Amino acid sequence: MLTKLPKDCKMCGEIHQHLGSHVRQTHRIPLREYWRKHIRRACRQCHQLIPFRRELSVIGEFCSMRCAGLGRRGRAHPQNKGGHIDGQGYRRISIYAYEDKYWPILEPMRFKRKRNNQNLIFEHRIVMAIGLGRSLQDYETIHHINGKKLDNRLENLELRVGAHGIGVRARDIKCPHCGKSYV
Repeated sequence: MLTKLPKDCKMCGEIHQHLGSHVRQTHRIPLREYWRKHIRRACRQCHQLIPFRRELSVIGEFCSMRCAGLGRRGRAHPQNKGGHIDGQGYRRISIYAYEDKYWPILEPMRFKRKRNNQNLIFEHRIVMAIGLGRSLQDYETIHHINGKKLDNRLENLELRVGAHGIGVRARDIKCPHCGKSYV
């Protein structure tokens, strides 16, 4: 399926039903040359000019399939609904909803057991990991201070070592050698 060409000619300003034939017959230039000189657009992902053949395709907003794949990940995906809330009330989000620079931090925290949810991570764990600048360990848990599981602001989250009930706040743990706080 091809995208529709604009109906007004950029060279003479006239409106035509079939712009391609008008350009070839009236102005005596190939449609490719007309497109290169008058209509070129930038790729939504990398901002390079889109080649002529790609402009006429369904994915006319991107210069390549790679840019189309990257440009439609996470929050930019047309079917994105902002994550998935599990049965316990926590929101899980794909790691691709965040910028590329955070992927090395988030990659070790992915769910590895379930086939369908490989890239989903609890949002509160993502926020804390990005805030700390490192991946969270399996024994580290996140406590919501105000008790609202969907309030994932960094100031509402508290890093704990161990389970919530018997766990210890990470800021209360001191290094025995240097005396610095764990967080």
